[in-house]
Amino acid sequence: MFGLQGSGNQLKQSFRKEDFTRHGLTAEFIGTDSIRVRRGSIYIGQLRKTVTSYRWYPAGSEQPQFRAFSADKALSSIVGALKPKSRTPFGHYAAG
Repeated sequence: MFGLQGSGNQLKQSFRKEDFTRHGLTAEFIGTDSIRVRRGSIYIGQLRKTVTSYRWYPAGSEQPQFRAFSADKALSSIVGALKPKSRTPFGHYAAG
């Protein structure tokens, strides 16, 4: 699967540090440099490693929403962005 060196191993180790399941998130490793993130059966987006950074591509977007320079920061940003901030369902705005 992953060797002891390289970005894939760093990405996998960082993913294990985060408590994604607490937020209802799961991840599927795609090769050594990408993670597909889901909430239940719903595809949320993909984190991709580039030469110098990690980039988050939300579902349906061809452009990255943000980038980070470490796997830890990228994954904590994903959790922060996807955490419900109120009772408003994810992706919807409260009227008013």
